[in-house]
Amino acid sequence: MATKTITETQSPKAKTPFRTPTWAWNFVPAQGQPARYRCWAVVSDDEAKAGQQLIAKYREAEQIAADHDIGGKQGIIDANAIRRTHSAVELEEIRREITKADHGKHLEALAKLGKLRRAASELASTIFQRLIETLDIELNEAAFEAEARLNKIGLPIRGPSHLDSAGKHTEGAWMLHNDSICQALWSQRHVVEKTFAALCPDRAVGCVQWFCTDEESVPFSWL
Repeated sequence: MATKTITETQSPKAKTPFRTPTWAWNFVPAQGQPARYRCWAVVSDDEAKAGQQLIAKYREAEQIAADHDIGGKQGIIDANAIRRTHSAVELEEIRREITKADHGKHLEALAKLGKLRRAASELASTIFQRLIETLDIELNEAAFEAEARLNKIGLPIRGPSHLDSAGKHTEGAWMLHNDSICQALWSQRHVVEKTFAALCPDRAVGCVQWFCTDEESVPFSWL
């Protein structure tokens, strides 16, 4: 995956604001979420490789933690006394697994999982920020082009001002807040930033899977 180059001079700055009280976050139109291939476009080859290695190490540590989880295995045996979910043979296999388990290895694996989650959070944070930057650039370009179309046909960029019900002077609405392309890009940016704001180590591994792999079953969702 090649990282998309970001420059601050790709196009003139649009006049239409997309961060004003006139378009509150709670009322941003739902125009879809960033496609996964759109996310891959901002991930470098090195980041993708690092993410894939992180996922492999995480799965390995998860397996070690599960293999040596004495408390978890004993819990299965205790629960079976109330609700019969395992056969006698299966319970005997679990007891033998307990005798082979090493609690020290279990604790070491849990510590490693914690470190990997923190590393995943750092990697995902970098990618989220880059994705937001590229969406900002595309939104500005789309708004500038739409403003140029309005100017060409002689339509105002902003609607006329008026008096509200309280007699207070109110500025007119920005026309491009209803433009379909601008709406879609702004909605996607809103979804990405909201998901980024909720990023934490427990969610970070799923984010890395989404950004750095092409696996289909991924514990990730946009907010």
